Amino acid sequence: MCILRYYVAIGISSLSLQAFGLEPDQLYEKVSPSIVVVVGYKTANPDSSKQGSGVIISPGQVVTNCHVIEGADLIYVKREKLSSVAVIRFQDPERDLCQLSALNKVGFQKAITSVISVSELRVGQKVYAIGAPQGLDLTLSDGLISSLRSIEDIGTVIQTNAPMSPGSSGGGLFDSNGRLIGITSFQSNRGQNLNFAIPAEWILELPSRYVEHEELKHKGKDRRKAEGQRNEEQKSAEREKLRQEEEARRAQEPKRTEEQRRAEEDRQEEERKQRVIAMERERQQQEAARKQREFEEGKRSSGPRVAQQKLIDDWRLRIQTKIRDRIVVPGNISGNPEARFEVLLLPGGEVLKTELKKSSGNRAYDAAVERAIARASPLPVPTESDLFQEGFRELNLVFRPKD
Repeated sequence: MCILRYYVAIGISSLSLQAFGLEPDQLYEKVSPSIVVVVGYKTANPDSSKQGSGVIISPGQVVTNCHVIEGADLIYVKREKLSSVAVIRFQDPERDLCQLSALNKVGFQKAITSVISVSELRVGQKVYAIGAPQGLDLTLSDGLISSLRSIEDIGTVIQTNAPMSPGSSGGGLFDSNGRLIGITSFQSNRGQNLNFAIPAEWILELPSRYVEHEELKHKGKDRRKAEGQRNEEQKSAEREKLRQEEEARRAQEPKRTEEQRRAEEDRQEEERKQRVIAMERERQQQEAARKQREFEEGKRSSGPRVAQQKLIDDWRLRIQTKIRDRIVVPGNISGNPEARFEVLLLPGGEVLKTELKKSSGNRAYDAAVERAIARASPLPVPTESDLFQEGFRELNLVFRPKD
């Protein structure tokens, strides 16, 4: 009703071109560069790997559904002939929304320009979906907003009849002006064209919800640790009580015959063994459950760590190669001595400080290496600040003349 009053107030003659929306081909040209294919690869069972879609929200940053990459050992994003390994930056499993960071940002720079709140949407509004259904990337379909449905404990989601298929998950749902209104997420198999998208505005809440989730997870670990300590203290108290009871019984032994005393000792020893066995069995079960949780958590995070370590190793090899190419080896070196240097870098790869940590025993070779490090500046380093701080702020480099 408010929108209707607005149109009446300004008059039909003053409507902007935006009110009429873009033609489908114009909309496709505007937003398709922001749509990518997302692959959650499983090395142990490649046939169970998943493929979906994603939306670039800022250079190198892609949002998709968490179920697309669930259980993956390796994640990568693709667009046309370009691809890059990606790692999870933020995740919100409750809303099935994850944000990925492409390790190679080339080709993944074109981001969406605007996000629309679900409160601005209306049933019957024209919408367009772009994704990779059945792996057919950059597929455009259109439809209407069928309903805005409230789901308990989640929020309002967008129901649309715009066609979707497996592989569409994580793609973009746009209004007629090319503004992102939702992330296409799931379908109902009980009817036709019952498709749903989660609101695009949830993307803005991803960082804060991720931090809250991580804090709750750490609190849970601390709570389990405290419970384990309490259990151990309780078991120690029980063992001490058993010991005191045993001493008390033995103090009464002189009043009994030797045969009765031995029979009582055997019975008490058997009871003690059974209690110890029961406590040990409980401890083993708790330990097995803890190891299983750690295994599952480690399995979920091993893929990104392996990918990140490979990237670090590749950059380090580039650095070593650039420096070695500039070393002028003195002619009086015998053997293959080793020189170790610590190099402090700026984020752009410029050498801030070089310090000899272990001499090769040949001063001329040590000096040649130090000069080569200076000439090689700036060194090739990754542009991601987190990756730079972790592996390239302080470098420990080893050089041998025959390597």
